[in-house]
Amino acid sequence: MSERSYNKEFGVKAPQSAGFENPLAFLLEMRPEGIYGRKPTEPQLVFVCRGTVSVVDLDGEGTQLERDNFSLIMPGTFVSLTALEESTVLVCRLRSERQLYERLKLANLAFFKGDESIGQLPVNEDLGIFLDGFIHFLKKGFSSARYHEGKISELLYILRECYPVNDLAGLFSPLLGTELAFKNFVFSTVRKVGSVSEMAAKANMSPTGFRSKFVKIMGESPSEIITRYKAEMVRRDLLYTDMPLKEISEKYGFNSIHVFTRFCTRELGQSPGNLRKSGRK
Repeated sequence: MSERSYNKEFGVKAPQSAGFENPLAFLLEMRPEGIYGRKPTEPQLVFVCRGTVSVVDLDGEGTQLERDNFSLIMPGTFVSLTALEESTVLVCRLRSERQLYERLKLANLAFFKGDESIGQLPVNEDLGIFLDGFIHFLKKGFSSARYHEGKISELLYILRECYPVNDLAGLFSPLLGTELAFKNFVFSTVRKVGSVSEMAAKANMSPTGFRSKFVKIMGESPSEIITRYKAEMVRRDLLYTDMPLKEISEKYGFNSIHVFTRFCTRELGQSPGNLRKSGRK
């Protein structure tokens, strides 16, 4: 998913690897007063590996993020990072709230009282060991989407296991809204359904009422999220298993290989065969 408009860069080196223009994790090498501005479409974790960075949104709300600290950037609002000295920043994009619910057990944090004023957390020893290794391989050019996905899943697991739940609840409090129960239902159910009406039935709601509530809380239609989730699961099976294409097609309810190929080309940008080959190079 690409970031929307309002992009701005000045005094920033953000190397991109060929063939992977929108990586899930990347390093920013920032000169003093260098600015990196984005309006992300998904939550992002920002780690300051060297130097000091000012983080400010369009409303003027901001904080100073120093070395060995990290913060959460929420989607949908323009945020700028300004280096106050020579700085190195690691940015990790979290594909969706669903990833946070599954890997970080985000819904469980709602049962703990977090300090909502927490805007950042220090990098502890365990996280520091992980980040040192991750940054080392990013600098060596490790750019495979498969590698990045695995490392970000590992990152979220380390946060879950190595930080107090109250601290995590405070940092991620912007994502713990009043509609948490409905969101948790959606993310835990989407893998088990094939249609909007099926999901609505599990919620004991009419399809019309469910669709209205879904759009209001999730910001998109249920068919969009079901399609996106199915595409992600198909992609994982193509890249990480040796399951025959026909078996994958049947697993996700496609009537024929032709329909399955059309779906992959539309949603994933390649035919299933080409996607499997390119992902394994």
